[in-house]
Amino acid sequence: MARWTASRERIGLRCAMLVPTFGGIFLGIPLLAECGEFAGIFSRWQGWPEPARRGMLLACLAFSVPGLTAVRDLARSGGGTPVPLDPPRHLVTHGIYAFIRNPMQLSMTLLLLLESLFLWSPWPGILAVLGVVYSEGLARWSENQDMRERFGDAWPRYQESVRPWLPRWSPRIGEPCELWLDAACGPCSEVARWFDRRHPHQLHLREANTWPGPPLARVTWHHPASGRTESGVRAIAMALQHLNLPWAALGWIAGLPGISHTLQICFDAAGAGARAVGDSTAKP
Repeated sequence: MARWTASRERIGLRCAMLVPTFGGIFLGIPLLAECGEFAGIFSRWQGWPEPARRGMLLACLAFSVPGLTAVRDLARSGGGTPVPLDPPRHLVTHGIYAFIRNPMQLSMTLLLLLESLFLWSPWPGILAVLGVVYSEGLARWSENQDMRERFGDAWPRYQESVRPWLPRWSPRIGEPCELWLDAACGPCSEVARWFDRRHPHQLHLREANTWPGPPLARVTWHHPASGRTESGVRAIAMALQHLNLPWAALGWIAGLPGISHTLQICFDAAGAGARAVGDSTAKP
């Protein structure tokens, strides 16, 4: 990972290694400290009633979504990772960052509080509080200085419009984005009308026949400032994040690796697969 970071390559694999590494450190250490070994963790898990286990598992998945989505957006749009020595090259103000400024810190705080409940111990909760204090104290000062040096006046403008811990109901996206659809495709035209009726923030609907690059085979979301493109299910997931918070949350979940691939396979099998632009009779 260090070699790839130094050469700024394989960013997807770097992020795939960072997530379990940092998650294992911050969440795994309290677990092992309280339970002693993996068998103790499993025994404590089995000691909870089945409904409580289901609720904890769902809460764990839900609390993980903001952090995982943020890591993906930093990599795909910013060209970097959460590691200070490998920061994003571009200020990311769309996706989940259009709703909340500290999505990864929020995820970790919520997961630590959930872990405190699971262990019935105050220590993970204390660690969560200390993390918030550190983030709002020394880290905030250092971050502001670093972000101003790298992104200039764009950072204070973004900082004023997006809160650090409480998500906005509607997004504040800095640069305009585009959703490219084929008007000759029945499902695509329905999708375009659906989004148009909801007046998405900073999302412009475009005709796929005028796309400047190679012909498109699926609906495509494009962020001109960073050059990022997403297609198919992931394009719709990104477009949903130009609406209000509930739709955006659905987009965060649908756009995660694994989930987006599974949904794409299902849609393709149902007949909504890749097709030639302008060919209303094309099959997947």
